[in-house]
Amino acid sequence: MAFEDYQYNITAASNKENAAKLGKARSRAAAERNFAAVTGDEWTAAELAAQGINKDKISRLIKNGLIERVCRNHYRRISS
Repeated sequence: MAFEDYQYNITAASNKENAAKLGKARSRAAAERNFAAVTGDEWTAAELAAQGINKDKISRLIKNGLIERVCRNHYRRISS
């Protein structure tokens, strides 16, 4: 089979979609790794910071559905 017989339907849009899916999967995996060592079911922001979870990681955990914001600086684990 010659090289010309293969049809490649790779477009910029499909590359962007695939990259987005991969990025979301990597983000979720990183969030789960960070969250694995966290103890307890409810925390304040200070308690999470003491366990090594900073403000950016808290946002990622919320975005990935691992914790929820109860009120300002108070968070709760979402049970699965």
